[in-house]
Amino acid sequence: MSASTAITQLLQDCRKAAREGQWNNALNLMDQALLACGSTDTRTRITILDTRVAVHLRTNKPALALHDAKAMIRADKSDGRGYVRCGQAELEQGNASAALEWYEHGIKRVSPSSQYFATISAAAGSTREQIRLDTVNSRPVDPMQTLPIELVQKFLSLLPYRQHIKMLRVCKAWNRLLRSMSPLTDTLAFPSPTKDINTKMLHAALRRLTRPTAVRVDHLQQAASDLLADRMRYWQNWQNLAVLEVEDKRFAAWNLPLPKFDLRTIKLHPESIPFAVVQQILQDCPKLETAIFSQVLFPSRPQADGLTASPFPHIPVLHGDNLRQLHISARPLSEPMPLNITNLFDRMLRLESLGLAKIWSGFSFDLRHLKRLQHLSLRDFRTPEISLPASLKSLEIFLSSIVALVEPTDSFPRLQSIQLETFKAVGCESLPDFLFISIATENIAKFTWMGTTRAQYENMLCHLIEIGRFKGVRDLHLQTGALSDSLGPGFATGLPSLETLVIEESQITGAFISDLIEANNKLHKVTLVQCPKVSSDIVAWSKARGVHVKRLNSTKELTGKRVIEEI
Repeated sequence: MSASTAITQLLQDCRKAAREGQWNNALNLMDQALLACGSTDTRTRITILDTRVAVHLRTNKPALALHDAKAMIRADKSDGRGYVRCGQAELEQGNASAALEWYEHGIKRVSPSSQYFATISAAAGSTREQIRLDTVNSRPVDPMQTLPIELVQKFLSLLPYRQHIKMLRVCKAWNRLLRSMSPLTDTLAFPSPTKDINTKMLHAALRRLTRPTAVRVDHLQQAASDLLADRMRYWQNWQNLAVLEVEDKRFAAWNLPLPKFDLRTIKLHPESIPFAVVQQILQDCPKLETAIFSQVLFPSRPQADGLTASPFPHIPVLHGDNLRQLHISARPLSEPMPLNITNLFDRMLRLESLGLAKIWSGFSFDLRHLKRLQHLSLRDFRTPEISLPASLKSLEIFLSSIVALVEPTDSFPRLQSIQLETFKAVGCESLPDFLFISIATENIAKFTWMGTTRAQYENMLCHLIEIGRFKGVRDLHLQTGALSDSLGPGFATGLPSLETLVIEESQITGAFISDLIEANNKLHKVTLVQCPKVSSDIVAWSKARGVHVKRLNSTKELTGKRVIEEI
């Protein structure tokens, strides 16, 4: 038998022994093959060593495998099998850096036409990725050195403005990055300041601005207020300003060149702002979409020759062709204003949200021409009569006096939320008619009734619930003393869609709650505030039926803040 035939037979026997797990026998056969091969046939010798390296790796002996793999490279530096095996042995020992070095040597010395060149290149790529992941996970470094700039900017865009300010102190690299991107380059803000803003703080913020688009300031010292007004009046880079929110009594924003800005949102809360100024702002800024004005001073009724004269030479109208949201809060009035407020909104046909506070009008209030109005909030609002549009989805009335509410022709088909807090229906013997016949009750998802002063209204409200006028309500909040355990079955049948319930200051017992839970399989949360007759047993009983009941005690601390404590 020739030497080559004997070696081939030994290799076959070795591989068979390895498949059968006879590792010692396989190694002995490899030793015999190496002796038979001698040192003349390089390719055959590398094949035998490659087989022995595979056996060493299978028997978890990476050091012996690395020794044979180096011998393969010494035998022929252009054969890629030695570099592959050295890399595998180093990886088995947990030395990825050394493995990558072997692969890089192989890429330099093995011909690209070799069948092993692609194998070495792929192994080098996967090893580099493994090293990168191990470095990131085990040795945290500055993300600026490891993350793409686009990814860093994406992460930073999710952080609030206040966090950006704090991160300026992390390191110089972060400072340079943050100063070159939004929001520090386009927003001037001091969120939740713990003290009044002085000129030093304002100067630091102004130095970061390059293309301001938003200003949100409050609690400015007088010097800082003057400085900001001066910069906004004379700097040339404010033409893209889209948001101006000033809650500061010293800063008169209306003295700025507002028409030169590109305002879309304005929010002013000064010590006092004349109504004529509000008119002028809305007229000079036609692109406004959101406008909020507080402490608006309406002109009083002057006296002329013993007769009442109008303070308005012409019927006032507020401009706002693009306005979507408008909130006006007036300074407290001692008498009805000589103004038909309906006329104010004749040109705001795109208005979707309207909020009025502390307004006393002797005229009827008609909003039916606002076909897109969806949300209406009235706080401390007095008018003899109000007419609402059919497009309304949300209605909030707080501490208001309205004599009558005129029904629309199509009965509020889209109304989904009503909140009536301390509602006084002056001059009416019952609740407003819209609670009886005007509202498409199947659409109402939320109803809040709190603090009414007339017991008959509370009783009638309970009656409306019992007869199913609020059968679509999912979220109900009641503060009334008219509830009793006898109303439990009526509420259970009249509120079939109820999911969450809040009851305040009531004398009901656990029987009322148990009736609701047993009759309504949709109810999942009940909150009882200052309901002393409801025992704690109802909590465990309800939990067993899948309903979370929370009993709370409402107290007022010396600070005047309302504190809710769980019993």
